[in-house]
Amino acid sequence: FTMWLSANLVISTIALGVLAGPAAFYLGFWDSVAAIIIFNALGVLAPAILATLGPRLGLRQMTISRFAFGWVGGIIMALFNVAACIGWSAVNVIVGAQLIKALACGSANQCSVLGLSLSSTVVQALGILIIAVLTTVVSIYGYRYVHRYERIAWIPMAIIFAIVAIVGSVSSQHFQITAFPGWSVGEIASLVSFGGAIFGFAIGWASYAADYNVNQPENTRPARVFWLTSLGIFIPCVVLEILGVLLASLSNSGNVTGGGLLAQALGPLGAFGTILIFL
Repeated sequence: FTMWLSANLVISTIALGVLAGPAAFYLGFWDSVAAIIIFNALGVLAPAILATLGPRLGLRQMTISRFAFGWVGGIIMALFNVAACIGWSAVNVIVGAQLIKALACGSANQCSVLGLSLSSTVVQALGILIIAVLTTVVSIYGYRYVHRYERIAWIPMAIIFAIVAIVGSVSSQHFQITAFPGWSVGEIASLVSFGGAIFGFAIGWASYAADYNVNQPENTRPARVFWLTSLGIFIPCVVLEILGVLLASLSNSGNVTGGGLLAQALGPLGAFGTILIFL
């Protein structure tokens, strides 16, 4: 449960919720919340079901796919998985790099890094490279170390996001409950598109769901695996995506998205906010 909780209690989950606002879909608050709850409930089903195969078979998800698709079909599934991993890795490093840019540059287009004058675009590109290299190094050490880290990683993140929620509620540019725009073709299209993004985020874990519990005993109860996996994905996704919707409603949000919006929300805390952004 804590492994899935930590994996989804991250900035990219908030960035997804931000899409409901002016950044993309112009939805109201309550229709956004309804889409978040419904599509996450549907999206977690596949990862939760497939995760039950990990202890039972002791195999990784891509290996399990060969039983259904054969050797050549398994290669095709692996290529789909590579494409999905590239996509989500791009989301994660870009949102993280937005935070690095916010730390180094604030709202300026030119910033000083180690005495060098660099444009904010270059700083963000360097941030992407740094995060990509660091996460690749961690992944080389693998499963055991990731599991140990994820047991506790959710704790500081939960505290930081709680602070973001409190600051956003009481600051001068506070959260606003935007009104439901009313039913129309455009509203339905935006709702389904936003719901598709929510669904895709949750179900995206399906291609490696079994990888994280292959070391559990074979007699581990499937129901226990199913519920702890589904709740570990559902709870942080719903909470942080709703927080993203609220962040998008800040009166000074403008066209700022993702990590930049989170940095902006913590701005009223001054130096303490900067420390939280770094963490």
